[in-house]
Amino acid sequence: MAVNTVAICGNLTRDAEVKYSAKGTAIATFSIAWNEYRKAQDGEGYDQTVHFFNCVMFGRRAEGVSPYLTKGKKVTVQGRLTQNRWEQDGQPRSKIEIRVDELDLGSKQNGGGQVRREGGQEEQQAPPGKDAFKNGEAAPGAVGTPGADDFDDDIPF
Repeated sequence: MAVNTVAICGNLTRDAEVKYSAKGTAIATFSIAWNEYRKAQDGEGYDQTVHFFNCVMFGRRAEGVSPYLTKGKKVTVQGRLTQNRWEQDGQPRSKIEIRVDELDLGSKQNGGGQVRREGGQEEQQAPPGKDAFKNGEAAPGAVGTPGADDFDDDIPF
């Protein structure tokens, strides 16, 4: 059995860029930086290595979420690795990227939301702006900070 799953949590290195295929399908591309810390060889402190991952999303989700994918924002993506191959100036080239299946725009406490595919259905929850709703009302599906009463006592696992 072959398994191809990856999950990365990091910061966006640039704003998402949306382009359209010849058939009109939206394609959003962005890059995530993930910091790895290892104990320094001299025994004092830690050494940091930064890894960069290119990501791609397709369709309506790509269009809907791209305005929220701005440089510096912390995100978590889940998806699968894909390898693109092409030839440039007679030389073979390739690039590995993450094809995003699920995206978390940050914690609910920071006004984040989730975009994910469940059973073929797409769902988007995006944070409203500070002045987006009047009289303290939240929009349907808006993500807010959970209160102490929002959690059930029974844990399903």
